[in-house]
Amino acid sequence: MLSIKVCGLRDNRNIEEVAALSPDILGFIYHEASPRFVGNNFRCKSYEKIHKAGVFVNPSIDYIQLVIRFNPLDIIQLHGDETPEFCESIKRLGARVWKAFQLDGHFDFEKLRPFLDSCDVFLFDTKSEHYGGSGLKFDWKILESYPFQKDYFLSGGLSLEDLPALKTLNMKHLSGLDLNSKFEIEPGIKDIKKIKTFLHEIRKHTIQS
Repeated sequence: MLSIKVCGLRDNRNIEEVAALSPDILGFIYHEASPRFVGNNFRCKSYEKIHKAGVFVNPSIDYIQLVIRFNPLDIIQLHGDETPEFCESIKRLGARVWKAFQLDGHFDFEKLRPFLDSCDVFLFDTKSEHYGGSGLKFDWKILESYPFQKDYFLSGGLSLEDLPALKTLNMKHLSGLDLNSKFEIEPGIKDIKKIKTFLHEIRKHTIQS
């Protein structure tokens, strides 16, 4: 079954509403330039069956350690220009490491090879001028050329309108979907009805398949 991550959360009441729908992962953005930045002292309670991910862009190890003292995280998602060596140092903190890459039609998957041992999961977003959050989709056909065994999450402007196409995807190492800007009322505040519909439809399809 595909895992579902709801990212860009920052309001505790809204987080509770999302958590009640039982997504697999809640995502919190620790990048000051993002309108979904949670702040350095943000706290979110832990949920028994829901993992928590922190999204960072070119952070220092000290900053990540500061964050996880306030908000213990299961996943550190790196969205910048981090090196394989940096990813390996983050793994030693005890969290799973996800590395995000921005894809377009010319992306060279060989760029991923140095990260195979230092990252647990890849996340594929749409190439843009910024580090994610563009709300744009890339051509998923490029993923048919993905050459590695490592699991990856699909990100980049996913919406309810993509459900029919997502249900037809048959990509062996696609392990999850990352929902963000197309499921919002405003930056950082999720539309509960949309998320509920998406979760129901994608999970119903997975069970039927």
